[in-house]
Amino acid sequence: SSVEVGYNFSKFDGFSVTMPSSYSPASSYPIDKKTTNLYAKYDWTINNNDQGYLNIYRNQYKYDCQGGMEEKDFGFEVQQAITTSESNKMVVGASYRKAKAFNESAYTEEKDINNKAIFVNDIWDFAPTWSLNAGARYDKHSTAGSKTTLSAGLNKKFDDNSHAYVNWGQVFKAPTIDDLFSYQVTSFGIYKGNPNLNPEKGETLTIGYGTKLNEKTDLNLSYFNSDLDDAINWIYNGTVSEVKNVHKQKKNGMELSISHELND
Repeated sequence: SSVEVGYNFSKFDGFSVTMPSSYSPASSYPIDKKTTNLYAKYDWTINNNDQGYLNIYRNQYKYDCQGGMEEKDFGFEVQQAITTSESNKMVVGASYRKAKAFNESAYTEEKDINNKAIFVNDIWDFAPTWSLNAGARYDKHSTAGSKTTLSAGLNKKFDDNSHAYVNWGQVFKAPTIDDLFSYQVTSFGIYKGNPNLNPEKGETLTIGYGTKLNEKTDLNLSYFNSDLDDAINWIYNGTVSEVKNVHKQKKNGMELSISHELND
């Protein structure tokens, strides 16, 4: 077992400069950003095999540029692996996060959201070269409601150097506190959040293949597809950029990556 405590502080001072145009001169706005993160993590191992951890954190973020916003996050994550047989392992866990934000330009009081979640994941090597990874997660969000999402992944190992896989999952993405309550006035217009946003829901699918070409070169190829309802996006109407739900959003594409080790 082990305990780890971490603290991080960063500060940024600078200026945001806009270029001149036919309707406005060049201008400069001061920017001030501060980030303070603090966490404590406890790791343990049961039966010399099954690892678990508890992580507690508190993060604070301040931003000021023609309107300031301060966000504070507090939460924890806990997870435990459980070996049920030689060919099967489960991972169970839970998390809680509460975010508070205050925007002096737009709101007279502090805004907050929170999310509670529990999940279980099962990894089953049901054949010498086949494995199945299936999971379920339940989220309860203070503004987006409750949702249970499922996921499944199938992996086929051809030899020690190559494998193919297919992953499917359901999506439930709640709006962030920035999406809901941000507000900023700039020379380009107003940027504001939308407290009436719906969560993103939908499905994703990924099919991939990976192989080792030689001792130093790896190749990975994948195809992905996502189909979402109420996708969250920024919409600009000429003067105001506002976060809104897109009724339908579909994405697909391919990704190719090659990594090569030049030397030791």
